[in-house]
Amino acid sequence: RARFIEGDKPKVFSASSLNCYLDCPMCFYFQYVKGIEDEDQVTEDVDSGLFGTIFHKVLENLYKGFEKRIIQKSDIDRILSDKKLMLDCIDNAFKNEGNISVITGKNLIVRQLLLRYVTRTLTVDKEIAPFHYVKGEKSEKISLTLPGTDDSVLLYGKIDRVDSIESGTVRVVDYKTGSVDGKIRNDNVEALFDRGKKRPSISLQLYIYALLIKNDKILGAN
Repeated sequence: RARFIEGDKPKVFSASSLNCYLDCPMCFYFQYVKGIEDEDQVTEDVDSGLFGTIFHKVLENLYKGFEKRIIQKSDIDRILSDKKLMLDCIDNAFKNEGNISVITGKNLIVRQLLLRYVTRTLTVDKEIAPFHYVKGEKSEKISLTLPGTDDSVLLYGKIDRVDSIESGTVRVVDYKTGSVDGKIRNDNVEALFDRGKKRPSISLQLYIYALLIKNDKILGAN
């Protein structure tokens, strides 16, 4: 049984690393064991990864003042009516996350696309409001003992958002800006570990996040 260690300390497993292992053990070995990553490229264009990072940061900042509070439909209406606020958040994320201070060329189109994504997300949120906004960008870590052994592993995740709706249901929200086709299935647990092309990797990620927050005391705070 291989051990995932750094020096004499076990490294933590994230949902991304586990999905990487299931999809390609060799990629997992090079990236997470040997620490070999793709070489950074200097570019002024926003790729899909940076697009997602900016989008996440904008939603985090727009909702930051609402942590541990009830968000009403009127709160979301105020944000939606303030286009300048949303664009300022987008521009700040361009600068802080992408080191892009002056938005020109194709990035102007990306800026408008981000505004559309943010507006759509807020509109969907308004449909379920009021809801209790627990936390955005919530980091969690737990230790799990491997069945039949004395070994344990650390499981880590950074959850985009945790909230709860009026029925009392706690929701683990993970923002996705790319395709989710075939990556979400809840009818077959075994499929989570099937290395076929349609493995529901997002479902596995959400199950892991739900496990991470299961015993979190913050969920009882209103």
